[in-house]
Amino acid sequence: MFDRLFESTLKVVLLNSIGEREMKRLNVMIVDDEILAIEHLKHMINWEEHGFTIVGEALSAKKAIEVLKTNRPHIIFMDIQMPRMDGLQLSQKILEFNPNTKIILLTSHREFDYAKKAMNLGISHYLLKHELQETKLIETLEGIKTELQEQEEKVLSIKRQCLLDLLVYGTQKEIAMKNLQKSISDINSNFFFFFVKMDTAFSIFDQYSSIVNMYVPELEWKGIFQSEEMEYIESVTLEGGKLLILCKLKHKLAEREVFSPIYNQAVNIKNQGKNKGLSLSIIISPIFRKMKDLPALYRETEKKSLFLILYGKQTIIRYQDITLPDYDIQAEWKGTIQFIRKQVTSAEGEDFIQAVKIVFQRLRKKFHPSVLQVVCKEFTYILDQLREKNRIPTYFELGAQDKATFPHFYKLEEISQWLIEEYKGLSTILRPSGFSKKIHLVMDYIHEHYQKDLSIEVIGDSLSISGDHLRHVFKKETGRTVLDYLTWFRIEKAKELLDGEEYKIYEVAEMVGYKTSQYFSLVFKKWTGTTPLEYKDQLK
Repeated sequence: MFDRLFESTLKVVLLNSIGEREMKRLNVMIVDDEILAIEHLKHMINWEEHGFTIVGEALSAKKAIEVLKTNRPHIIFMDIQMPRMDGLQLSQKILEFNPNTKIILLTSHREFDYAKKAMNLGISHYLLKHELQETKLIETLEGIKTELQEQEEKVLSIKRQCLLDLLVYGTQKEIAMKNLQKSISDINSNFFFFFVKMDTAFSIFDQYSSIVNMYVPELEWKGIFQSEEMEYIESVTLEGGKLLILCKLKHKLAEREVFSPIYNQAVNIKNQGKNKGLSLSIIISPIFRKMKDLPALYRETEKKSLFLILYGKQTIIRYQDITLPDYDIQAEWKGTIQFIRKQVTSAEGEDFIQAVKIVFQRLRKKFHPSVLQVVCKEFTYILDQLREKNRIPTYFELGAQDKATFPHFYKLEEISQWLIEEYKGLSTILRPSGFSKKIHLVMDYIHEHYQKDLSIEVIGDSLSISGDHLRHVFKKETGRTVLDYLTWFRIEKAKELLDGEEYKIYEVAEMVGYKTSQYFSLVFKKWTGTTPLEYKDQLK
């Protein structure tokens, strides 16, 4: 009965002592059936001065069990000769449940050979009672301290690697699952994690996107966990500026009861990063009971982290508050692009601003990063038309020449605002105050009727302007002929149509005002340097 009670109690106590980390002060326990021997050992050195604390003492194995219930000794001084269960038997039981415990056998001359045999049990230290001196005791303790520190570093490294393998490879990495569970004192706890991500700018020019293989710097995250509700388990850094901090609740409470302290802990993590010059956003995972659920939950959280641009920098949000889309992403971005092209019939007009506002309102309700990237590409293409028209280097040209500092966006509204402001600035260039109302009327007429068979006379008659006068005024104010402007506009519209896959070359020719595809191809090559077919292939 005593043995069964002993084993069940000892197992719980010692398992809870596994995984102690950063042992600034080591706990010591003394077990000896002679009180004078205990007192002698206690007063031999200044334990605190050397980094040790005597947390318990016992005169028997039974008393030792009671002390173990409330203390977690790293080191145990054990007398061999004790009643009922001797020190060697007790040591064997302790080491079966926790081989990391360091036991120092206290022995005499006549027991010396017997004590050496105990080394096979994993007891690597012994001291002769009658020869015990201060210097020998300190030397032994310092050696054990070094062993424990190296052991802790090894355990920590294994635990981190197991956690990393579990996140990267999932439950198929069974050995990682088993080793991680072994390192956690209570695998039936309520677990949760903080998904921490460095705030990185979204680039509307995908060819100049931020490099993703960056890491959150190694910081001492455990040090900021001073909570009665939760306990730090381990943290692991991942590529892409991501960090996972795994924790467990000390008590089995409902999620609503612990949300406040968990949120406050997230604030501490964010502030810790801020103190180091890092801008961090955090997603708080739901509580889960089984470690095998961690990989799938992490992957879903990683997907949801792509939606943080909806909330801005240094966001703290619950996993449940980010909803992944349940609609057809491809159909959504195709429909959005069709809307933009229908709304913005040319590179000019307030319809651009209106289209930006409508599309970004829709994006907030039905958001997906890939849809945002396609939307930005479409709007910047329209802006590039304006730049090209006015002989201003396009964004692509600026990026290729490393002459542009593209803005950083951390929130959806910042992107839409930039597009609108960029358009307004380019519109000023497009229609400078020096252009007369007459020229504006000619441009507007071309934009509206470019698909028809136009000539100087047709345009002039429609606007009650003579052909000769129109040629003279337009050339003088714009620096180009009316027909050059008409051709340029038709080619720009043709580029838009060729960007899709639904139209053939001859259909595009007719849609932009050319009667034959052959003539259209000649004009297109003259203006762009490539044939329509070559241009279409380049887009692919």
